[in-house]
Amino acid sequence: MLFFNFINKLIGKNRRSNDSDKKGYKDSKENSTSEVGSGLDESSNKVMPSKFTDNLQKNAAILKQVFNKCIDFLVRDINIANNLAYKAKVMYLDNMIPQDVLEDNVINILTASPAEHSPDPSNIEYTMSLLGIGYENTFEEVEKVCEAITEGKVIVLINGINKALVASLADPPSRTIAEPEVEKAGRGPRESFIENLPVNIALVRKKIKSIYLKTEMFKLGQETKTPVVISYMDNLVDKEILEELKRRLGEIKIDSVLDSNYVLEYIQDQPVSLLPTIFRTEKPDVVAAKILEGKIAVMVDGSPIVLTLPTVFSELFISSDDYYQGAVIVSIIRWARYLSFLVSLTLPAIYVSLITYHSELLPARLVNTVVCSRATVPFNAVIEAIIMMVTFNILQEADIRIPKSMGQAVSVVGALVLGEAAVSAGIVSSPMVIVAAFAGISGLAIPELEIQRSLIYMRIIVLIASGLLGLVGTTCSVLMIFIYLVSQRSFGVPFMAPFCPVDFKAMKDTIVRAPIWMINHGPYIKKWKEKVSREERKNTNRS
Repeated sequence: MLFFNFINKLIGKNRRSNDSDKKGYKDSKENSTSEVGSGLDESSNKVMPSKFTDNLQKNAAILKQVFNKCIDFLVRDINIANNLAYKAKVMYLDNMIPQDVLEDNVINILTASPAEHSPDPSNIEYTMSLLGIGYENTFEEVEKVCEAITEGKVIVLINGINKALVASLADPPSRTIAEPEVEKAGRGPRESFIENLPVNIALVRKKIKSIYLKTEMFKLGQETKTPVVISYMDNLVDKEILEELKRRLGEIKIDSVLDSNYVLEYIQDQPVSLLPTIFRTEKPDVVAAKILEGKIAVMVDGSPIVLTLPTVFSELFISSDDYYQGAVIVSIIRWARYLSFLVSLTLPAIYVSLITYHSELLPARLVNTVVCSRATVPFNAVIEAIIMMVTFNILQEADIRIPKSMGQAVSVVGALVLGEAAVSAGIVSSPMVIVAAFAGISGLAIPELEIQRSLIYMRIIVLIASGLLGLVGTTCSVLMIFIYLVSQRSFGVPFMAPFCPVDFKAMKDTIVRAPIWMINHGPYIKKWKEKVSREERKNTNRS
């Protein structure tokens, strides 16, 4: 595992240097080219004002200059209160706002004749009252108004007023809430997150009706300015972890954030890790459950995948429908998942070790069968196993990418045809086909997709060690992987908790699931952190 530590240090240095390079690039870009409000527009080479004036035509020209060559940027001239003396312009991005909503809530209201005893239409308060907005929605800075337009908001410019009014009517196209595509569940809620951030926040709010549920927003991405929301229970969250997450989010310097994985790769503890130290899910009930355990959810606008942190090893073997079935059945299923993980990790390696170095441990008939089947195979057992594992993973990846109508044909028929053809051609032996297929299928029993993919290279590490040293290599490589996982942290929380450090109370919902009335779903995170800190201080004092 020294290799992974070296890679993490190398990538960490490169990531820091890239951040500094981007910062320098950004500074030079700001100095050499114009930004809205302070520089030069490339098309006209004119200095663009940073603030609006009281001249309607000049203000409109500023925004038209910013959004030139944008066919979806629309400008509509209106007369407030149906009076030619009160001219205004409504500006917005087409298709970001339903046309009927715009007509009913902006155009018709502003152009209607004023009622008796209403304020003077020449005052900004008159328009503000019609739009239902306050002074916090009026801006004189050009940059803020441009940002509001890109977010799909409506801008109203009034002649004689040096401020722009901003109305939030944005309703960009998005898909409806549907069943999750990846996290299939036999029982329980069947709704999933979508690419709309306000909807995702509402889905979590619907699950947790508490005044302690807090949501804070960050804007990430120099060009995209993507809203990123962190959600947590204020009375349960570990304040140190919360502040550390905010610090890491604040240090992100990137041009665009288009998915939650962009954020994940910046905030995770190790750039390269055998297993994921930040959990990903597309189900609101899973996010709600983790928030109630004192964890933090990170939601990114435009992504249906929500991050939760910190993450421990046992979480990766838990499925959402575990809590919608009986405790005994779920406990058996969880044992099967952990066993599947070990089988998928070690079965090819054990097979290679036995037929290469320890054939005396096998029954004589089985040895004869294996020897006969390998008589025409031109490769040694390690190469043969790698060929089969790579083939299985290619079929698995193809099954994900191709249309659903063809998926079953490729995954089932393709595997049978390729396996039979490979054995007939003498490229691989039939026992190896069985071993590789069983190891691959065992990995699919684990609910977390990231573990299934991580098993690919973990399996190869153990396989190569077994090919070199036999069962000794198998044992040593598995032990090294375990030591590596024990050394990992997720925002300061030991990754292997509650197994290391040991916490028997928290183990009621790990390898087995106790009845729900016996499980305390309270926050164990702070307790695990404090326990590790005490042990580390003791070791430091001893040394």
